[in-house]
Parts: sequence; structure tokens; C-alpha cells
Amino acid sequence: MLTNSVERALVVGAGVMGHSIAQVFAQAGIEVDLVDLDQGVLERAMNLIRSNLQVLTEFGRFSNDRIPEVLTRIHPSTDLTNSAKKADFALEAVNEVPEIKGKVPKVIKLVLDEFCPRDTVVASNTSSLNIFKIATVKRPEHFIIAHWFAPPHIIPLVEVVPGP
Repeated sequence: MLTNSVERALVVGAGVMGHSIAQVFAQAGIEVDLVDLDQGVLERAMNLIRSNLQVLTEFGRFSNDRIPEVLTRIHPSTDLTNSAKKADFALEAVNEVPEIKGKVPKVIKLVLDEFCPRDTVVASNTSSLNIFKIATVKRPEHFIIAHWFAPPHIIPLVEVVPGP
């Protein structure tokens, strides 16, 4: 897959990092499915994105008239299966809490091996977990770490780690 061929992204986890990463994709003109298990978290995420865009506008970093177009590119959902089927690039961004992050290998395996199109690249936004040792996938050449620095909509820095 060519980097300029990403037309639709999937962000799994709408919390601290996920909502801001979804915002970055949408600001870049990419349609993005923002998936979380909790509808309330998704509603909060959309409010945070709206607020982030307004703050960027106040500081002259973004145009107020572009806010609606960015928001329409973000598609909040609790349906991982259908969202993954449309993804050119998928990113896991769940909280780095052991009970939550412990489920990530299964989520990554399902997303990459079962739901996403064959050429989709799947990434984990982890800063401390060696995801390659715990997530076994059928297509390891399509699996990376993409560690975004916080907050993603302010700091344009992503550390990319290829798999073995």
C-alpha cells in the first residue's frame, strides 16, 4: 500500500489519544472511523474534538469555517467489524491500562487477520509494550507500532517501529 492511498482510517479507542489521532486524520482530509465499546466515550470524544478545533481556531492554527467539514469526516461507532472492513489503515489506541491493553493482541489479530482488507496496515499506539511478542498475526508485514506523541493534534510527531 502506498502512503498516499489511505482514504479511510480506523482508530480503535476514543479515549485520551484516540480522539486526537482521529482528529489529525480528519484534518488531513481522511475519512476516519472512531470505534469504542462505550457510546458515552464516543460522545465525549466528539465533544473533545470539537473543543480542540475551536482552541486551534482561537490561536490562529485552524480556520473556524473548516470545523464542520472535519467533524463530518469522523464516524463514531461501536461496530468494530464493519468499520474495519473499510479501513486502509487501522490504529489501536486504547488506554495503557493493563486490564485494557491486555485485550489488544486479540483485537489486533481480529482486525488484521479477520476484518480488514488484505492490504490494510495495522498499527498499535504503544509506548512501552512490545506488541510484536504478544500479538501473533498472519500478516506480520502489515503490522507496526505507530507511537503518537501527546497531544497528537498539537505535536506532529509519530515514532514508527516496524515489526521483526
